[in-house]
Amino acid sequence: MILAQTILHTIVAITGLMSALLSLVLYFLKRAYPKPINGLGDWALFPVLAFFASALYGMQGKWHHLISMALPNLLLVLTMVIQLRGTYRYFGIPVNTKLLSSIVLVALLLILWSSGKNAYYLHRLLFMTGFLALMCGVQIKVLWKRRREGFATNLLLITLSFMCIALGIRFISALIEEPAVGIFVYSPLQAFYLASNSIGILLLSISAMLLSSEQLRAEMVKLLRHDALTGALTRRSVFEYAEDEFARSARRDASFSMLLIDLDHFKEINDRHGHQVGDTVLTHFVVCVEHVLRRPAVIGRYGGEEFIVILPETGKEQAIQVAERIQSHLRTQTVPPQVTASIGVSCSTQAQHDTLDAMIGRADAALYAAKRKGRDRIEVEEMQGDTPVQEAHA
Repeated sequence: MILAQTILHTIVAITGLMSALLSLVLYFLKRAYPKPINGLGDWALFPVLAFFASALYGMQGKWHHLISMALPNLLLVLTMVIQLRGTYRYFGIPVNTKLLSSIVLVALLLILWSSGKNAYYLHRLLFMTGFLALMCGVQIKVLWKRRREGFATNLLLITLSFMCIALGIRFISALIEEPAVGIFVYSPLQAFYLASNSIGILLLSISAMLLSSEQLRAEMVKLLRHDALTGALTRRSVFEYAEDEFARSARRDASFSMLLIDLDHFKEINDRHGHQVGDTVLTHFVVCVEHVLRRPAVIGRYGGEEFIVILPETGKEQAIQVAERIQSHLRTQTVPPQVTASIGVSCSTQAQHDTLDAMIGRADAALYAAKRKGRDRIEVEEMQGDTPVQEAHA
């Protein structure tokens, strides 16, 4: 029995220490990683709280019950609340701070009320296991919808499910048979409960590190694929996407279209209002176009104030409608300086044995024609047989 208790103490101590070390790693990750990775501050804090909670639990019978019983219970409550808050922040879910504060306050009152009284040990055990299981369950609901987002999300989901099951078993067993008083009094169920809780918190810390790494990788990919100023795809990325979609359209014998867009008199905007205003105009333009587009259509920056829109499985009439909606959306904008756009449309069907380079060339020719004919207009250049045919749309 003494050996079993010693082993149990050792497991809790080692996992708590490892969690504390991971907390230190998460803290430095928070300082080194970019701001868009949310939740790291909370994830760096909760393992430390769990470590101090486990250390104080070991002092029961030696220190005052408020320090060795009430305080570690409160720290454990804070551990799961803060871990939950970190998960919500990571996935961009609004956090109800007032609700969480109220929950912690109620938990504090219940803990203080029952602390130091052996007659209320069962009440404390039921409250703590029930509360922790509830916190795990709330996160499981959030993560279940995101279980396909990556390994780290699935690891976090599995860990929380494991902890929830262990807590539920301990809760039900305490209702069936009243447990012996004392958190480290050995019984198979109590050993399972303590070990699973300690290992679970360690796995939560590991999951937090993996999630932050996945998010960092996603941010790096985004920076590589998207223009830093406007958020549109970079020239290289949009061409890669166009090649993939063009090949897919060829396999399906589907139509394929693209728009080449130039903001009219953009140099005058830079000269008159300054480059900062010009940058704002470019960013606002991309936002306007993205409001019009529907997947799988994308916009990319072709160069300077020119942009390219890829329209997979889209015929000529649909492409013209997209171009008209873009122009209409620009004309309704009230934020100065107001801009207009000249648009060249290039359309193709795979039966014409067209190529992507040829389509880009025709779209460029159509755009040049739109600018030559007065700007703020749409020109269409499509293939009929082996001959480009041009069509104008004011």
